[in-house]
Amino acid sequence: MTGAIALPEAEIVRELKRYRYDPHDIDNTGRGRVPIKGLSDYLGIRRECLHRYIFYGRIPKRRIVPLSDAIMAIRNGKLKFVRHGQTWNVEGAATRVI
Repeated sequence: MTGAIALPEAEIVRELKRYRYDPHDIDNTGRGRVPIKGLSDYLGIRRECLHRYIFYGRIPKRRIVPLSDAIMAIRNGKLKFVRHGQTWNVEGAATRVI
């Protein structure tokens, strides 16, 4: 966990909503997609928590920095999710943020 930059709460919620509702999987390969379950597994938090953050638009302070780090890693291409059959796997970063 770098903790260098903490994104604003509203920007994190906006990104989570984009991951949830705009899968942008044009060619059906799964490239570029960020599955909520894969992200929650990577962060070590329950998937229901991420859905609650999306629905209510509020994130606990202790989750701001790990979510910011994960979003920045996704934006920079350091963290990717690849689908193998029915399972999403993390590609690029072997360790969890938290």
